[in-house]
Amino acid sequence: MSGPMPLFWEQPGREPYRLVGVAAGGGLYLPPSRVHTLGWENRLPAFAGWTGPENLTLRIEAPTALSPPLIARVMTTTAAAVQFSMPAAGRMQLMGTVRQSSLAVVPLRLVLNGEPAGQVEFAASPGRGDFELGLSCPAGPNRLEFRREAGSGEEIVFTRLIINRRPAGPAQ
Repeated sequence: MSGPMPLFWEQPGREPYRLVGVAAGGGLYLPPSRVHTLGWENRLPAFAGWTGPENLTLRIEAPTALSPPLIARVMTTTAAAVQFSMPAAGRMQLMGTVRQSSLAVVPLRLVLNGEPAGQVEFAASPGRGDFELGLSCPAGPNRLEFRREAGSGEEIVFTRLIINRRPAGPAQ
């Protein structure tokens, strides 16, 4: 796995191509009209839509039985971030899944380009926690930070972290 894949791939003077895929580290770039025709707007790899992490360490866990290895991004610090770029301003959707082994409730504050963007809390039970949050993003480079309180417990293990364009009706 070479790293996160941006949601859009741009060439000067051309429409930005849009990422689709299902594998953890693979994807394909298609014209957005083709993505919409196929209905693949939400078909993205587990770590997609962003270009680079800060304090989100890649971890590949050994497979159990015949299953593939689990690819995760681990936040062991009180702050982490991802960068992504938008060809035009618009509504985005942050989707994630965390795996937790404790009963602690871990609130995670989100900050987009230095401004508060919301908060997610994971249930007070071991297992898997899914979250989704809408974001209004300007065109160009963006930085999304994840912050938690100091001393708030164990590492946070993300098994999915996707930034995707939020559908705005029939065309995307």
